[in-house]
Amino acid sequence: MVLLRVRMFTMGLLIGFYLLMPEASARPANPSTEAAQAMQPAIDRVEQFQMQLIASPVMGLLSAEQLEALSPYLSNPLLTRLRAASLAQKAITQRSQTPEPPLIQGALFYLLFEGASGLVHVRSEDSGSSVLVTLEYMAQPNDPSPVRWTDRVLLATENKQPVIDDIQYLGQWDFSRQGMLTEQLDLVIAAGQ
Repeated sequence: MVLLRVRMFTMGLLIGFYLLMPEASARPANPSTEAAQAMQPAIDRVEQFQMQLIASPVMGLLSAEQLEALSPYLSNPLLTRLRAASLAQKAITQRSQTPEPPLIQGALFYLLFEGASGLVHVRSEDSGSSVLVTLEYMAQPNDPSPVRWTDRVLLATENKQPVIDDIQYLGQWDFSRQGMLTEQLDLVIAAGQ
C-alpha cells in the first residue's frame, strides 16, 4: 500500500513537472486561427468603412467633405486617383455641351448603381491582402428578396494600419459595374485630359 502511494506521488510529481515545462504546455499554433487573428484589424476597418458608406451614401465622385470623411480608410494612391478623377470630371463638365456627361454615376464604391443598404458579412481571403464583402440592397424596408452580392476589397498597409487600396466588382449581371474601382477612376482621368 505504501509502495502504491509512493508510485502515485511520484507519478503526480512527474505530470506536474511536465505540465509546467514551457515546451509541453505550448500548443501547436493553428495557422488558420493565427491568419484570421492577423486579418481582424483589416476586417474591422473594412466593416467601419462600409458602415460609414451605408450611413452616408456616396453617389458619383466624392465631394471634398466625403473625401475627408473617408480618407482614413483609403490608401494614398487611391486618394490621389479619387482627387484626380474629381478634377477631371469638373473639367469635362465645364467643356461639355450636355448637362450631364456620361461619367461615374451611382454608388461609386459598389457594383450596384443604387449602392448598399446593408452589410451582410466581411471575411478574409487566404492571400491575406484582401477581404470579401457581402452586401445587400433593399428597395424598401423589410424587402423579402434583397439584392445580394460580394465584392473583393484589396488592402494595403500605411502607417501600420490596413487601408483600402482598390475594390474589385464581382457581380456578373447586366448593368452591374465591372472590373476595378481604380479602372473606373482611370477612365474618368483619361477622359479629362
